[in-house]
Amino acid sequence: MLKFAGDAIIVMFSTESDHLAHACKRAVACALEIQRRHRSYQSDDLTLACHIGIGAGPVFLIHVGGVNDNWEFLVAGDPLRQLESAVDSGKAGDVVVSREAFVASRAAFPAQQLDSGDYLILAAEVPDSALPPPRPLTPQPLDATTHAAALRRYLSQSVLSRIDANLTRWIGELRRVTVLFVGLSSIKVQRRAKFDHLVLHDAVCAFQRVIFKYQGTIRQALVDDKGTVLIAVFGVPPYAHADDARRGVQAALGIQAELWSMGVLHSIGVTYDSEAPSPRVCTRRFPN
Repeated sequence: MLKFAGDAIIVMFSTESDHLAHACKRAVACALEIQRRHRSYQSDDLTLACHIGIGAGPVFLIHVGGVNDNWEFLVAGDPLRQLESAVDSGKAGDVVVSREAFVASRAAFPAQQLDSGDYLILAAEVPDSALPPPRPLTPQPLDATTHAAALRRYLSQSVLSRIDANLTRWIGELRRVTVLFVGLSSIKVQRRAKFDHLVLHDAVCAFQRVIFKYQGTIRQALVDDKGTVLIAVFGVPPYAHADDARRGVQAALGIQAELWSMGVLHSIGVTYDSEAPSPRVCTRRFPN
């Protein structure tokens, strides 16, 4: 599991020592199992459903940023571009694979080709006998101190402040925040095109410098089927100010100047909830 992208989840099935066909088969089997178990998932008085898209091919694993030793891990490549069509072609309860994924899986599943060129999987499930045997997991030696220090570089300050304060229980709070959204329209995955990771690295560094200057928190950096997106929040721990909305606008102007100087096409949005959040009570218990 790589990222939460809004209300979506991005998952990668690695093929470092495996065939792409095997990874595609495992991905389809997983998607069908998710749909079988959660086709009509009940949450209080709501019924939740999902549709799943699958792409296949090589990806770039990128570590970018580094300002104040804060880093972002991103995955980019043609499979993410394929998801734009595959996801949009499906409806609730569907599993749709891209043409590339269907070919890579060697047409191992009954499917119907859609007008988009993607394939709607018609199978209800995949028998275990049709799947490649799982790869054995080789335990890696773990130095808790070293690995914890490395992991901290990829966690936001809002998470670290809770960990450092020994607040390890589930904590829910409603806050009035300002959200800053940056879309990098000139940094995107294109078919058979090399992804310009150096430009992305410079753009993320510029983003980090400005956000940290105004004491915001970086929420997410993401490359998906919608493009390259950077999101920051003002008003969450450990930083909160009476003028967070103004800070968000100032940060947007600063980021705009930085990106224009780099020649990176972009769009920026800033939102703020002017209404105080109403108090709510969570009746669900969470384990310590």
